[in-house]
Amino acid sequence: DTTPPTISDISVANISETSADISWKTNEESDSQVEYWASPGQLLPLDTEMVISHLAHLTDITPGTTYHFRTMSRDRAGNLAVSDEHTFTTLETPAAAFTISYLSISPSEVNIGETVTISVLVANTGNAAGDYEVTLKINDVAEAEKDVTVAAGASEKVTFTRAKDEAGSYSVVVDELSGSFTVAVAPPPEVAPSSEVAPPEVEALINWPLIGGIIAAVIV
Repeated sequence: DTTPPTISDISVANISETSADISWKTNEESDSQVEYWASPGQLLPLDTEMVISHLAHLTDITPGTTYHFRTMSRDRAGNLAVSDEHTFTTLETPAAAFTISYLSISPSEVNIGETVTISVLVANTGNAAGDYEVTLKINDVAEAEKDVTVAAGASEKVTFTRAKDEAGSYSVVVDELSGSFTVAVAPPPEVAPSSEVAPPEVEALINWPLIGGIIAAVIV
């Protein structure tokens, strides 16, 4: 026997970020091997089992990479068949993608020393969980940072609380979202009216009979 096997029906299935299955058929029983490369070339270990339907499982390959490969089969007589060159591309590594929305500043006006609550919603629109750092800036100065972990397709609310000891208008920026709040001087406390009742004025008591008697005595 000097005729190599005939290779047919080459296909690639179950492609992931780091693995792929390559299958093919031969017209006679033969072993299985795949040469594959992105750069440089690599050979899978020789599978010496003699079969007609062949399957090779590639592992530990690089995500988001195009690989070239050739299938090889050798029959019992040692005749080697090598396929034409084929390609496949591994999947990209799943990645998180974040959006920030719904900036809330409450209340929008406070007195000196009172607390303002600032919150945003962090949503992960990607296909993998990830960490995101939220930075709060007030009057263009970074005042606080918080790290949040968000699952794929989920969202998390991030909240900051701040208080200011000077009156004025304060700008707020959380990533690309912006808003403001105002700090006012607290009005003076109202003086409660006294509960004591002022005593009535005491009218001077005049002894008119005594005065009349004195006047009469002087006249006499």
